Amino acid sequence: MDGQVVNGQRWSTEILFVCDKSNDASPKVERFEDGHLKIRWEVLAACGGESKAPDNGDDSKKPNDGAKDGGSFFGTLFTIILVVFIIYFGVGMVYNYLQNGYRGLDLIPHREFWREFPYLCIDFGRYVWDRVSGRSRGGYSVV
Repeated sequence: MDGQVVNGQRWSTEILFVCDKSNDASPKVERFEDGHLKIRWEVLAACGGESKAPDNGDDSKKPNDGAKDGGSFFGTLFTIILVVFIIYFGVGMVYNYLQNGYRGLDLIPHREFWREFPYLCIDFGRYVWDRVSGRSRGGYSVV
């Protein structure tokens, strides 16, 4: 990393990260002369995709094999929506089967809505596009 020029001297820093599985995270100054600082830092994080912690018999601090501790907001939201849809369709189909005695495609809850849904989405997209592009005529339109 280049730094500023002070009293005609250009300052710079070079940091070398080296994989060290002993988990010793103490940086060491290798050289400091003529405005150039060179640091060697042996850390576990520099090991990349290898094992993140040494095996010392403590199961509470073992790596989780790449599994994330948490998810993103949108990933969680998508999962919740997906689960709700599965429950909606599952309960709706069971209800239509047991209560109404429906079979086949009639089992789908609110089947007429889902048949029209793609056309409603297309119509909504055209409406938004017309509003955004300024082509909206407003008022009465001939069908």
